[in-house]
Amino acid sequence: MFTGHYFSNILLNEDCTLKICDFGLARIVHNNNLSLPTVALRADANDLMAGSSMQTVHDVADDAPRPNLSRQLTKHVVTRWYRAPELILIQPYASAVDIWSLGCIFGELLSMQEGSVPNYQERVPLFPGGSCYPLSGDHVSTDTKERQDQLSVIFSVIGMPSEEDLMSVGKANEYVSTLKKKPGRSLESLYPAADPAAINLLKKMLMFNPAKRCTAEEALDHEFLKHVRMNLDFCAARPLESPEFLEKNKIDVATIKEETYKEVMWYQQNP
Repeated sequence: MFTGHYFSNILLNEDCTLKICDFGLARIVHNNNLSLPTVALRADANDLMAGSSMQTVHDVADDAPRPNLSRQLTKHVVTRWYRAPELILIQPYASAVDIWSLGCIFGELLSMQEGSVPNYQERVPLFPGGSCYPLSGDHVSTDTKERQDQLSVIFSVIGMPSEEDLMSVGKANEYVSTLKKKPGRSLESLYPAADPAAINLLKKMLMFNPAKRCTAEEALDHEFLKHVRMNLDFCAARPLESPEFLEKNKIDVATIKEETYKEVMWYQQNP
């Protein structure tokens, strides 16, 4: 998982070659089925609704049992505006968080069409939330309205999730149920100049339930990209084996230095 997709991490050179940079938040996930998350930071609805924001996160992290095979993934990942709902709600997550982030970027690209948002100064991110309880790095007020900001902004566009989809976030569905009900907005009205196929793809990328979100393979195979897709074979990345020392619950500085030295020596011996 990359878990860090946003505009600043996408590089474009003069011949329009596109590269992704900054893999500092990338994570290896042991997974037999890439559509299912395998690592969780547990939190119940009471943790999400009560107490000071960052202290609650620390308490949950300290009290939750550690996974047997995989270390807990970074909680504060993906810049707020591009953060998937399951991250905001501190739920298990996998590669679907990257699809959500790419969907947010795709929406911004659609807003750059003159027929959608003519004035460039009025073009804004799709979900420009002001805070992201409980994952915000800001000094977030305990005021309920502020704490719910990022999720509220998301639901003001995609609408409230169905009862079925709420079940996908476990006990956090009790917290989501406390939010003000929002009907959502039509993506066609947000991007009137966009190709209908583009809107269809965007909807598939921005599904609240990560299990219903399209995969990277499905996105590449979508009708919207058929005219620009290069005549090359695409394949899914194979699962990577994580170094054994990363699976330990606690990694001290000496271990990191030792493993880094081994890695450097390996590259010296295998140029």
